[in-house]
This record gives sequence, structure tokens and C-alpha cells, in this order.
Amino acid sequence: MRINETRKIVIIGAGPMGLSLAYFLLKKASVFLVVRNQMQRDNLKTNGFKLKNESAEKPNLERLTILSSIEDLSLIDEIDLVFIATKSTNLYDVCTALKKVLSKNTFVISYQNGFNTGKYIIENLLSQNVLRMVLHYGADIENNNE
Repeated sequence: MRINETRKIVIIGAGPMGLSLAYFLLKKASVFLVVRNQMQRDNLKTNGFKLKNESAEKPNLERLTILSSIEDLSLIDEIDLVFIATKSTNLYDVCTALKKVLSKNTFVISYQNGFNTGKYIIENLLSQNVLRMVLHYGADIENNNE
């Protein structure tokens, strides 16, 4: 599946992994980012985000839509990809909410560390459209208020 402007891509989680993924995807596509924390949502809407030491083309933040809950995804028709970039301990709540809003054609990608997250998502979403990946790189959120 090619990533382009017509794809509807969702990232659940706005920690270091979710934001770094959004950073690169926004160069080519629109992204819906689910951010449950109100303070973090407000900060992202006001200040945006950037990667430290990133000299490549900057993402188009006009392509970013920030949502407050997974339930808000019901307002989006035909989502192509959902990246789950939360802590694996949140999978029960994420899957419970996703079951209500996903179509059969949506692919879900476990973008998190932990054992058996892909298997857990398959079993809880009752879907075979689940992929799993593991990242290993350093990323952190910098507090600009200091």
C-alpha cells in the first residue's frame, strides 16, 4: 500500500514513537493523531512539534488533525491504516474502543514494544488485518517550558 494524500492514516498515541512516526508520515500524507491528554493536545495545537537534529524536509502540519479520543474516529470514513503507538498496557482499552469504529478493510499496525501485542490485537479486534513492528531507536519529548 503506497502512502499518499488519499490515504487516511491514524496514529493512536502521541509519545515519542507516535510523534516521530507522524513527523515522517506528514511529509507525504494526512494524519489523524489521537491524543487523550488535554494539556498535550493544547500544546501540539499551539506549538506543533519537531524532531531534534532533523535537517530533512519538514512535515506539513496543516495535514495534521488532532483528535481527543478513539471514538472520534467514527467521524472518518474508510480509514486505511491505524498505528497503535501507546504503551502495551493500554491495549485492552484501545482495542475495546477500536472495535466500535474500524471497518473490515482497515489495517492495524502495532507500533509498540512488548511481547505478543500483535497477537493480542488480532484476538481482540477479531481481525487478520494486523501487522506488528518493533522499533529500536532513541526518542524523547523535550520540555520547552524549562
